[in-house]
Amino acid sequence: MQNTLVIGVVALVLVAGGAAAFVAINNNKDDGSSDELTLKVGTLDTVNGTNFSAANARYMVQDIMYLPLINWNYGVANPCLATSWTTDDGCKSYTVTLRDDVEWSDGDKFDADDVVISIQNKMASSNSGYSAVEKLGDYKVKITMGLVDPNDPSKGVTPNANWPAENTNLQIFPQHIFKNETLGDFGKCEFPTYCVATGPMVISKIDKDAGTITYVA
Repeated sequence: MQNTLVIGVVALVLVAGGAAAFVAINNNKDDGSSDELTLKVGTLDTVNGTNFSAANARYMVQDIMYLPLINWNYGVANPCLATSWTTDDGCKSYTVTLRDDVEWSDGDKFDADDVVISIQNKMASSNSGYSAVEKLGDYKVKITMGLVDPNDPSKGVTPNANWPAENTNLQIFPQHIFKNETLGDFGKCEFPTYCVATGPMVISKIDKDAGTITYVA
């Protein structure tokens, strides 16, 4: 698995079941190495068997596992799964070139099919901000922003100059794992059955009683 991020110690505040839940990721290796981390969820009902019942916790967990196309850091767009992106129609669409050296954690190659199905999954929800995605090659896609009026496509597409920043909310899922799942429901899939990732960590253990999730690099 090709990694472009390094996780040290992270603290997050989530809202789970109407109450704030503190989440910390800490190094739990005795030798001080950083190849195994444990995420502690402050409310036990946030971890429900192998399925994350609290949406915020679920998506935060997935953010650790799935790299974005572009990293947005302090107002600067940095390549991640994408190597470059261009727009020539007033930010109504973006042509994105992808890395060709990334593997999912199970050894399958990352490519444009993964981006296409991830956009399609996003489009299945209302107000997704996307109206089309087209595969232009094994490592190139064209992503079209949302319609001005979803009920009237003739009104055209809404320009979005902020997409490089907003794309960090777009999780890129493995097409070979999710191809038979219902579009729009990828975030509801159970773990660890679907823990194939491109990120710096993958889930190795979920302990409901302890309220912890353990990752390995």
